[in-house]
Amino acid sequence: MIQEGTACKTVKAFFDAYLVRRDVENSLACLTQEIQWVGTGKSKTTIGRTQAEQALKEEFSQIPLMFRIKYENIEEIVVSDTCAVVLLTVSAYPLMEGTDTFQLLVTATCVENHNGLCRIASLHISVPDSQQVGSWGIAASLPERTELEQQIGEKALDILGKNIPGGMMGGYLEPDYPLYYVNDYMLSYLGFTRDEFITTINGKVINCIHPDDRTRVDTLVTQAFSIGNTYEVRYRMLKKDNSYIWVNDVGKKASSIDGRAVCISVIRDITAEMEDHEHLKQQAEHYDRLFQSVLCGIAQYRLSGQQVTFKNANRECIHILGYTAEEFWAKQDWNLEDLIVLEDRERVLKGASRLQRPGDREAFEYRLLQKDGNPCWIIGSAEVIVDLDGEQLTQSVFLDINERKHVELCNEQLADQVEASNEILHLALEHTSICEFFYYPETGSCTVPERTCSIYHCQPHYMRMPEDFAEEHVDKAYRQTLYEAYERIDRGEHTTICEFRSLDGCQWCRQTLSVIRHNEAGLPQLVIGIVEDITHQKEVEQALDNARSRDSLTGLYKREYGVRLAQEHLNNRPVGEHAVLMLLDMDNFGAINQKEGNIFADAVLQEVASLLRAETGPDQIQVRLGGDEFMLLLKHSDKAHATTIGPRIANRVQGILADKDRDVHISVSIGMCSTEVTQDYNELYRCAESTLKYVKEHGKGQAACYLDTSNAVGMFLTQIYTDEHPVNEIENLSSFAGSDLISFSLDLLGKAKNLDDAVSLLLARIGNACGFDRVSIIEADRAYLTYHFAYQWARSRTRIQLGQDFYVSDEDFELCSAMYDEDGLADHNLRDGISDFASCLHAGIWDYGEYVGSISFEVDVPGYHWTAEHRRLLQELARLVPSFIMKSKADAVSQAKTDFLSRMSHEIRTPMNAISGMTTIAKSVVQDPVKTLDCLEKIESSNRYLLGLINDILDMSRIESGKLELNYGSLDLTQLLASLDSLFHAQALEKGLTLNVKDGRIKNRLLQADGLRLNQVLVNIIGNAVKFTDCGGITVYVEELETEPRAVLRFSVTDTGIGIDSAVQRRIFNPFEQAEASTASRHGGTGLGLSISFRLVQKMGGNLEVRSEPGRGSTFFFTLSFDYAAETKDTDRETASPAPLPDFNGRNILLAEDNELNQEIAQTLLEMYGFTVTCAANGQEALDLFCTGAPGRFDVILMDIRMPFMDGLEATRRIRTSGRTDARTIPIIALSANAFDEDSKKSIASGMNGHLSKPIEIDKLLEVLRRCIHNVI
Repeated sequence: MIQEGTACKTVKAFFDAYLVRRDVENSLACLTQEIQWVGTGKSKTTIGRTQAEQALKEEFSQIPLMFRIKYENIEEIVVSDTCAVVLLTVSAYPLMEGTDTFQLLVTATCVENHNGLCRIASLHISVPDSQQVGSWGIAASLPERTELEQQIGEKALDILGKNIPGGMMGGYLEPDYPLYYVNDYMLSYLGFTRDEFITTINGKVINCIHPDDRTRVDTLVTQAFSIGNTYEVRYRMLKKDNSYIWVNDVGKKASSIDGRAVCISVIRDITAEMEDHEHLKQQAEHYDRLFQSVLCGIAQYRLSGQQVTFKNANRECIHILGYTAEEFWAKQDWNLEDLIVLEDRERVLKGASRLQRPGDREAFEYRLLQKDGNPCWIIGSAEVIVDLDGEQLTQSVFLDINERKHVELCNEQLADQVEASNEILHLALEHTSICEFFYYPETGSCTVPERTCSIYHCQPHYMRMPEDFAEEHVDKAYRQTLYEAYERIDRGEHTTICEFRSLDGCQWCRQTLSVIRHNEAGLPQLVIGIVEDITHQKEVEQALDNARSRDSLTGLYKREYGVRLAQEHLNNRPVGEHAVLMLLDMDNFGAINQKEGNIFADAVLQEVASLLRAETGPDQIQVRLGGDEFMLLLKHSDKAHATTIGPRIANRVQGILADKDRDVHISVSIGMCSTEVTQDYNELYRCAESTLKYVKEHGKGQAACYLDTSNAVGMFLTQIYTDEHPVNEIENLSSFAGSDLISFSLDLLGKAKNLDDAVSLLLARIGNACGFDRVSIIEADRAYLTYHFAYQWARSRTRIQLGQDFYVSDEDFELCSAMYDEDGLADHNLRDGISDFASCLHAGIWDYGEYVGSISFEVDVPGYHWTAEHRRLLQELARLVPSFIMKSKADAVSQAKTDFLSRMSHEIRTPMNAISGMTTIAKSVVQDPVKTLDCLEKIESSNRYLLGLINDILDMSRIESGKLELNYGSLDLTQLLASLDSLFHAQALEKGLTLNVKDGRIKNRLLQADGLRLNQVLVNIIGNAVKFTDCGGITVYVEELETEPRAVLRFSVTDTGIGIDSAVQRRIFNPFEQAEASTASRHGGTGLGLSISFRLVQKMGGNLEVRSEPGRGSTFFFTLSFDYAAETKDTDRETASPAPLPDFNGRNILLAEDNELNQEIAQTLLEMYGFTVTCAANGQEALDLFCTGAPGRFDVILMDIRMPFMDGLEATRRIRTSGRTDARTIPIIALSANAFDEDSKKSIASGMNGHLSKPIEIDKLLEVLRRCIHNVI
């Protein structure tokens, strides 16, 4: 890596060796092997160290002078880690007296070589023209002959004379420059003796200069000397044979021995250079004319990173870029990225990066960005060249293929086009699909070149043109167009053009015919044909047409365009042909959009559109009428067909989301009318519209026909529904409506409000887009050896296995997790049973290296070919979708834990207070058995409530997630109110408060309600009333508002407590919030009670409200409606006959329990009922006792869940997979202190037959045992 200052040190080291020590070896040591050195003399350029070494040796031998040097204006620019540029001025002071100092302007490019050393790769040394004499960097003063000889010696003059085609001459600075000095080399070169030369020029230097050049030379010399400069001038000089040669004259003012001012100059013959220059100039002008006149763009430029510096560009290049010549050459900030459309940028830049050395070449075809920002397709090639200046450039030759130009090849002048232009045109066309062929009208034959045959797969000869070619390659619908083009040539037209589609319909071609030679009669004799593939152009035209006529989201016709097509079809259809107009309106779609977000809603609309296309076919007219409304015009259809297809569409829309238990329910209502009713479009629309309105009112999600519905109602629907059905505006809010499934997945899952619904919809999109028959996400559980279909979409509802579980062996599970290839994919099923589809493609899902499931594509086609795109899609989905699902689950678990811990304290405190209070009372009245028994019953009641509440609280986070389900059963409200009175009586009494519970109903009738939830709401409200009331009392009142057909009851709790300010009354229903920040510190509580109650009341169909004034108390109230439950006899309600005790004598039970006290209690109770009990202290002991005993030894196993060494779930899993004959049949009952529903589900999933929560109720235990032993479970 080049550090700052390293490049400067390298450059200084070079000039120290070059000018100070004149050391060839050390000078070369500072240069790279590929050094490019441009010196101060004319055309002094060397490339490579070999040439540099030769040049240095030659210079040092001719001019061995040493110098003292001084550096000025040093600037170092670090371009990259391995490249830096150094700019500086070197002032050189010769150590020989009498010679002048000079300055060198230096630009050096340094790079890091393979050894990590900084070396000079490019060196440019420049000085003022007046100092250049043909050496590398040294300017010499030129005094009189004798002085010169004294300074540099005869030998140096001899070397100078031998190496310069010319010599030295001097003249006095007087009119016409009297001759002062001329050396023998000059005289010999001109062909004169000294006397002949003096005589010929009459002793004056001016006379050896061509007359036309004398004034210019005299003026230039005079001006240069007047300001103390040297001069350099070119002019024509006389030779002895009276001819003139071109010379380069470099001169300096000096003094003669006698003190007169003289001019001493070095003269070099440059006639050959001038002739070469003129020749090059003519060639350059000729090339420039060709360069500017060719029909393709040509540009020569330097690339530095992404910066572009244009050196040459022809008119066509500038035109294609969209600039005027003035704008183009004035622009300096060209950037290669800015010239390429974003979609093509990476590919083109990658190709450009491969252009490194002369001869490197890349073909290209991409969209160029013009000045106005519009894209323009170009095709051509780019090549690295070295131009006449020795500079390495990139040259691009390209054609504008955005609008293909039709070239008339009939003009014979094309044959005279210069070779360079032909070569450039050939380069441009060899990468296109433009090909030629030759048609001979006199014989009707055609000859096709090899390249054309290769590209278009045609024959080399056709004897009957165009008939033979048309039968072989042209769609029948376009053959007549082709024939007419040839006929017009035969009739005398010079050029004809036609377009046709290939026989297989996959390709569009444009054929241009142009006459290039006529016979003596003036008839066409030779016709050149140009054929080009315009498939892409046609696709672009089709895309533009679609953009004008098609809805961007659904791909269906836009409303105006679709209605026009429908009207045209109805007006132009044959007599007697019927059609059906269908209007479709998505049900409750505004709510879906609001709940799930516009990305989800747009995806649903896309799925519906795909369904409509699949059901009705491509030739039918399918229209997006509004935001969530569609219209179909079914051609060749009647009412009978409509009554079949309409309901089928409605049914399929309902099945877009495979899981019917999802929160979102998708349906569409359809109104239909056939032309059997009316022929007019507007009337047809009105009939379908009125039918749709009827369906929306009487049966959403259904389809109905106008005549059927009108007949059923007894009058025409158009007379009932006179208002128009509103059509929503189409809003383009979605950020994504494309076909890229990965981008769609990111957009949908990232913005979905309900992830489960979004995943289900995503699977439907994938299945429909790719033509699969089923798409599934399967969860695998290693611990329980199960597979579970968590998400699924299937084309047929009969193939849905959503929610099903499959058990596998341990061996199968291991094989399944190892069946995927290096890409994580598998194209086969491990075993039968899970899937019956003929072909499948699975991608494994892994969580921190553990196999946790798969995503599967399935097709009911044997040997189905899974493309690379299918495999890539599945790989991406396997990485993307599970990450969203796992994050959602993790968030839900985390939130549930947080809510659980927050709510536990407050919710449990109330029943605990009742237990504590009644225990204290019982102790005080222990001598009174009646009162003591009453206290114990109340303690038992509070205990039961506490257990129920704990079970409920453990699952309370479901309220927030919307998954809490109400469990309706028979409720005796009188008993519930009595229980509340008993629960809070002790607390109220302890605070000196009165508690009045009033039932305002006339008759106590059983209600259908969730008693636990209603009780929970009232417990929360009454508990808060007691907590926040210091004096006075609390009144609980149930008011009967209605009795038939349902009971409508208003519940209210009024207290005389602290009250609530109106500003914060609404906020108290938010989670974790209380009226004031100090409330929690004074009264305790989490602030969740009212929030839970508020949401539970909402769930039950009511609304919890409050009226309160600070200091005067509060009233909380809500109203609920209840259905009546079936009445039972009062005796049944009061007491029930005890069921006969089961006979368990002789039954053997294995009890796995780690707590000795619990083990003793359970064993004693079980033995009381006849069981023989074998105890195990942990799961491992239980497993060993089961596996070592004879089959059938135990009738049932009671298994505690949490035990040391091995828990109950693992023990159960191992028992079930032990391979014993009774391993799968023996009943196993879980015993657990946990009350989560998930714990019960885990128990069942592990292979258990039942789940009992501690503390165990003996009646429930015996009932479960009875059912298990008698195979009821």
